Amino acid sequence: MHGSNRGRWFRLWGLQASAVLLMACSGLAFAHTTPQEPPRVVKAPRDVDFGVVTHQAALLRHVEMFQWTQIDGGYRKTWRDSLVDSSGFAPGHDNPKAMPLSSREWRAKLTLDGKPLDDVLVMQLAQWRNMRPSFSTLPGNMAATFQPEGEGLGSADNPLSPQIGDLRITWRELVLPPLDDKLVLGHDGHWTLAAPLADPVAEGIGSITETKKGIAMPKISLLFAALHALLLVMLAAPVTLYRLRNRIGIGDGGDALLIRRIRVHANFIEYVPMGLLLLLLLELAGMPAGWLWGFGGLLLLGRLMHALGLSRSSGKSFGRFYGTALTWLVLVAMACSGCWLAVHA
Repeated sequence: MHGSNRGRWFRLWGLQASAVLLMACSGLAFAHTTPQEPPRVVKAPRDVDFGVVTHQAALLRHVEMFQWTQIDGGYRKTWRDSLVDSSGFAPGHDNPKAMPLSSREWRAKLTLDGKPLDDVLVMQLAQWRNMRPSFSTLPGNMAATFQPEGEGLGSADNPLSPQIGDLRITWRELVLPPLDDKLVLGHDGHWTLAAPLADPVAEGIGSITETKKGIAMPKISLLFAALHALLLVMLAAPVTLYRLRNRIGIGDGGDALLIRRIRVHANFIEYVPMGLLLLLLLELAGMPAGWLWGFGGLLLLGRLMHALGLSRSSGKSFGRFYGTALTWLVLVAMACSGCWLAVHA
């Protein structure tokens, strides 16, 4: 008897220690999921032709040339950022054969907390804004051709009366907003969006598209909810069939096998709803996918083990004991992770 109590206490201690360890690992996983520092520019974008540089995410040079265009059967001089073919125009309406300079874009190499920041994420989050460079270091060959005009440079002798072939050049820079609430570090070590960007088409359509406006569709929770629902039906079916076969309408009729099957079904219902609710809330709160898959998989495994163990014997069994222990461990770990997120995230 004394040895049995000792074994029970060792098992209980092991369960508690495992829960604390899993909770600590969850805390470490969350501790650095959001950016701790601003992005760092490893290699700044530079337009070497004009000596223009920015310390933002990207630099864009926009070149326009004053050209003849044909509109409604007539001709008009306009600024265009691409070459207009004038080979079919009437005499006296000739455009240059080529653009002396082209529009170009340079992107920075960025890191966030020491990890590379993907260009796709940068383009999703950043916005272009006009830039007024300092032309104090304008190369000599460009200084002979261009002079400040508006926020950029122009080659026209008289900016108010440009001539065919004159150029004007402006720059824009790609600026990132604060990222502390927009990115999370995934389990694979890559930065990802904390939530999808708002879909302007879905705005105002109604609550049916609400999940597209700021939170991700909880696909992992949905999958495990569906799997647990199938398991629930598998556990309920034997109870109903046994009742029909033995004509036991209400209660258990004192039948030991029916009592055990009812308890298998009831025990599932007692634990699973809270487990799935925690899993859903953790996913909506931005928990890394690896932890969600682990929690959902262990919860399902624990419920399967318990159902198999109790279905075969009403006494102590491997499946019943360790299935219950695994369920408790997952619930405690998810609860502690939820508390951590609610306080620190």
